Amino acid sequence: MIDFKACPRCKGDVYEDRDEFGPFKSCLQCGYCLDLPSDAKSQEGWPSVALAKVGLLPMQSFSRRMQRQARVEAILKDVNRVHAD
Repeated sequence: MIDFKACPRCKGDVYEDRDEFGPFKSCLQCGYCLDLPSDAKSQEGWPSVALAKVGLLPMQSFSRRMQRQARVEAILKDVNRVHAD
């Protein structure tokens, strides 16, 4: 599902997805990513989080984000390679 103009950082479009680490929401324009609780199926809308309150991530959470970002970049490279040929 895509929520239009729901990103708290850039007002871009946000989609909800799930991977091996659990559910998350991510912005299509700026890449802002938020891990959701495992019972997020009943949760509606983007959580209202003030960006000024965002602090440092615990190392485990940072590692999960880096793994997810690497996977997303690999998918984008594969898609671009197909369209470049």
